[in-house]
Amino acid sequence: MSSSGHRQATTDELVERLYTKLGHHESLSLTDHLGAGQLLCRLRDRLVAGDRPSPPAAIKLLASGSALHRRSSVGEDNHEVQWETQGLVRASAARIFALLSAMELARRLHQDLDVDSRRVVESVSKTDLWSQIRDSPSRRKKQRTDASEYDTETAEVEEEAEVEVDAVEDGWAAVLRVSSGEVARHCIRIGAACLDDDSWAGLDGLVSLFFRHSALNMQESLLMPDGDSDFVSLSTSTTLQNLSPELRAKKLLGVAQAGESEAGQQVVRDLMLSFLLPAGHVGVRRTLLLTRAASTHAAVDFPDLVARSHDVAMAGTAWIYEHGTDQLERLCALLAGVAVLTTRGNDDPIRKADAFCGRVALPCFETRPPDPSALRIVLIPHRRRWILFRLDKKGRPKVALSQRGFRGLCDALLCLVASL
Repeated sequence: MSSSGHRQATTDELVERLYTKLGHHESLSLTDHLGAGQLLCRLRDRLVAGDRPSPPAAIKLLASGSALHRRSSVGEDNHEVQWETQGLVRASAARIFALLSAMELARRLHQDLDVDSRRVVESVSKTDLWSQIRDSPSRRKKQRTDASEYDTETAEVEEEAEVEVDAVEDGWAAVLRVSSGEVARHCIRIGAACLDDDSWAGLDGLVSLFFRHSALNMQESLLMPDGDSDFVSLSTSTTLQNLSPELRAKKLLGVAQAGESEAGQQVVRDLMLSFLLPAGHVGVRRTLLLTRAASTHAAVDFPDLVARSHDVAMAGTAWIYEHGTDQLERLCALLAGVAVLTTRGNDDPIRKADAFCGRVALPCFETRPPDPSALRIVLIPHRRRWILFRLDKKGRPKVALSQRGFRGLCDALLCLVASL
């Protein structure tokens, strides 16, 4: 009880109030932001006094930080966040990360810091996306010497049916892939160490990485409740089964042909680079094209990858999909076609609108969500899994398809394009 006779709010109650102010996608007023800052100060005082939030409250605190981080990345609905406001939002997200780090520090007060955490976090920025999701060499079929005889659709079926799986190699590959949850845990451990030795500057570089991977981990938990298993809903299965091999090939080629334009060339080039460059160079963006800084650094540090991406773009998405033998190049040709079909709502959508209008989620994109009833695709990199889903009336995800590899992406794209 306080001196005025009013009961002080518990830590969980303070977190609940904070979540009410921040954990939503509506516009955030400066008044609500100020109130959230005052709540953060009160939470800090309660943590210093030894209070700890319950596990559900800790998750809501994490969700509040993730909402702030997302807001600073993509802006408010229908307009961009002003630089001054964006700085305030980013600073508040950093404060929440500091509180979460303090909780981790208290929990690990008598434990040694995991010395591998820094190595894992550093490796995340050095790893390219394609190396995470591509098949191991033992699973990839050798390219045929005569490209004119290369039936791409037949090759996909043969690859799945005939190539023997090297179980030992695949097992090690699965273990060595770092999940989003593991990255988030390593970030918070490093954050706790920064608080312990007063290296406050170290927190700034961890905030974005932590909240982004925490959100990805939550997403994976919701979309894969049964673990890493294939799933196709009855309606989706019926739609795919009604497609003959010829009609399926024709529709996929049509998707790739949608990228046959100058804009499509730019998109397929930057998508190739987004998969091939280290994550630290690619960064996270809202639009389809790489930032000017990322493009400049790529040209200086990775000229061979830039040249390859340029050659693919000049060849054209339709030719690459129909005659190409490289799985990544064909994958990017399809994605470029879908990007042109879905990215709308601006005088220069390729450069200014949200990538895919939020319908395709890749690790390099942070976009506003589409309409809840719209079908959307998300990639879970360390599972190499493409998931097609929509939200129901209660905001819960309803998975329509969950499959791995290139064929999984093709199935998901066919259903997505059919729904447009």
